[in-house]
Amino acid sequence: MKLLATSNKGRQSDFVPLRMGRVAASPFVFLRGAVCVMAADLSTLPLSGIPVVMAGDAHINNFGMYGTPQREVVFDMNDFDEATIGPWEWDLKRLVASVNVAGRQNGLNRRERAAAVMRGVEGYRLNITRLQVMGVLDVWYLHAYPGQRQSPRQGRSEVQGSLRQDRGQSPAHRQPDSPPQGCRQRGAWELELPRRSAGLEADKRGVQSEGNRRVEPLCAHPLSGAAPDA
Repeated sequence: MKLLATSNKGRQSDFVPLRMGRVAASPFVFLRGAVCVMAADLSTLPLSGIPVVMAGDAHINNFGMYGTPQREVVFDMNDFDEATIGPWEWDLKRLVASVNVAGRQNGLNRRERAAAVMRGVEGYRLNITRLQVMGVLDVWYLHAYPGQRQSPRQGRSEVQGSLRQDRGQSPAHRQPDSPPQGCRQRGAWELELPRRSAGLEADKRGVQSEGNRRVEPLCAHPLSGAAPDA
């Protein structure tokens, strides 16, 4: 309660009772609304020492559908008001914790919740492996498109093929691989992440023809266009 009281400082006092009432509605709502409590717990655990630009509040309800500037509906993270520099594992732990709590609230037994958590971790590992060999613009235009699915085996084989192609090349001579066609995001949302190569190439040509060097700001801020502001 002391942590929650501290987190209320600077908020409009008239809305603090409303916030506290909502947080008390259920365990999952508490997890969502009391991010400072989980952050305090995570701060006491061992870290890998690899800081990243982290979402800061990567629970499962902060993923959803929205429209892109290209007028496509995509599925992605949609809340970045807690974004900061921090340990990559905090985002993953908050995500899988929310999967477990939401599953329990919806009647899943312990074995079912454990399976859901492990699939979320596997999806994270699969896509981190996949993204590390992709170029900045390829990652920029990578989205999950609702309703499109692919078998897990095909997704794994394409990731392994990309890694085999990338091995043995020095960083100076390494060329960014094209993302696997339709590689499935095997997290809690069960959506694939296809690459729209035609649109990507058209946008690349547009950047070059306009002559305004848009590539530089993309490279400087590779996450700034991942989703519209929440």
